[in-house]
Amino acid sequence: MDALLALEKGVCAELDQQAAAERAQGFHKNWPITDGVVDEGLYLAGSPRMLWILKEAWEEGIEETGGGDWSVTKTLIPKIVKERSIGDKGLYARMAWVTYAVRNGYPTWQQLPWVSLDPKVGESLLQIAYINISKYPGQKVSYPPFLKQCYKRNQDMLLRQITTIAPDIIIGGGTLWLFLEDLGLQRADFTPAGSVQVCHKGGRLYIDAYHPSQRGGSDWYVDDIVAAIKQFRQHWAVAPPAQNV
Repeated sequence: MDALLALEKGVCAELDQQAAAERAQGFHKNWPITDGVVDEGLYLAGSPRMLWILKEAWEEGIEETGGGDWSVTKTLIPKIVKERSIGDKGLYARMAWVTYAVRNGYPTWQQLPWVSLDPKVGESLLQIAYINISKYPGQKVSYPPFLKQCYKRNQDMLLRQITTIAPDIIIGGGTLWLFLEDLGLQRADFTPAGSVQVCHKGGRLYIDAYHPSQRGGSDWYVDDIVAAIKQFRQHWAVAPPAQNV
């Protein structure tokens, strides 16, 4: 717990300092959008511990005045869970369905309750960790060269987040390709499982999936990820202790 709280504090301070310097030099007008563990107590108490790695937080109307200065995990997710405003489509609904299914006996998507009808489905998001490659407001489409640039810029921070969060499962929404070398992985380590590619290495499951906001049905998206995790469950072990930061 102490390590996770220290990580949250340290990352926020580092990003604020970076943003202040870049704003002063006229590089942009934005402030950071932070991420990490949604609720440290619920995350540590749950099994398996799941980390989603996505691209960037979208924010509208930032071109002239800038944006940011909020948190995906400490502000947005708790807010939409409390207000029950997640809905039944889009990335947060799909993330909630996956998490709820893994924690509740692996039902198929057809067997899952609608997020809008059962608050426990949305509340499952409070148990996850979630980090973005870019820590600034973004657009609806994130192109590979831009993501690669963001990864290089935030590389040390992103790897520190993974080490301290210490997940049993990492789900990349079109992002794992950036981490392969740093995590000691190769593309050959992954095998296809429906719409996802999976790798079990070092006691951890890596799932290379489409981004949860991709177009198309939620049924196959949720079912393929849940099936991969279900198959992995016999390998679960206690996550390694978080490192001090």
